Amino acid sequence: MSTGRVVVTGGAGFIGSHLARHLHQRGHDVLAIDIRQSPPALFGARGPRYATVDIRNADMVSRALEGADVVFHLASVHLEVRASAEAFAAVNVRAVEDLVEASARAGVRRFVHTSSVGIYGHVTQPPAREESPVNPVSPYERSKLAGERAALARAAQVGLDLIIVDYLQLMTSAAVRRPDNRQQEVAEISRSLKLLAKELHIPVLALSQLNRNPETRADKRPQLSDLRESGSLEQDSDVVAFIHRDDSDPEKKKEAELILAKHRNGPTGSIKLSFEPSLTQFRNAARGDVPA
Repeated sequence: MSTGRVVVTGGAGFIGSHLARHLHQRGHDVLAIDIRQSPPALFGARGPRYATVDIRNADMVSRALEGADVVFHLASVHLEVRASAEAFAAVNVRAVEDLVEASARAGVRRFVHTSSVGIYGHVTQPPAREESPVNPVSPYERSKLAGERAALARAAQVGLDLIIVDYLQLMTSAAVRRPDNRQQEVAEISRSLKLLAKELHIPVLALSQLNRNPETRADKRPQLSDLRESGSLEQDSDVVAFIHRDDSDPEKKKEAELILAKHRNGPTGSIKLSFEPSLTQFRNAARGDVPA
């Protein structure tokens, strides 16, 4: 994330305050907002800016979002608070919808909404996996799931630019529950993502695992047939891209290749990249950085 102005809601809470301080230390202009009157002690004299804001107050929220590039939304009425179902709904659902809409009006480029493991119910072996079926029990848990869905629905209305699925093999399909037919299940998931992209008129970027076929070849560069579990991924995709690095050669540890194996509306081929291992970061290779 490039440096810019960041707003962190719930900025006086444990996670919110540490996130705000971390972003501030990395050079971002951070405004932490919370309903509490005083900033967290860990901010110190040179920490992030702090403002007392009730996220249910539209005017206060609008002022806080002026000039913001990114919003991290962590504020909520949490599980430990003895609140009514209405109080949970007011903050964890309706305020989320309003905040997404206010962020769109303010020109915010990225909105990050945090949910809760509570949406999975009382799991016996935490942490719950993303593909676990949701089963909220308490008013708090139901409000967090409703808030998550409200954020997605309102974002689609005001302008959602991209959906990222990380990663596809973690997903399950409610339509196909047979454990012995994983290929059919992945095919259904692939088709659903394609329909979602068409419905919302936005790109859906789905990360996918590969099978082990590249390990058996002399040329380890991935191919379309290496996509794991279903040929539907190749069929439904408009673009299929692989990132390849040759870890076996120390001379190439900072080189990488972006392979465009399929491009429905354009050419295929490969693009040279540079890789910074300490940051796990890929960049366009500057001329001379990577041999042609």
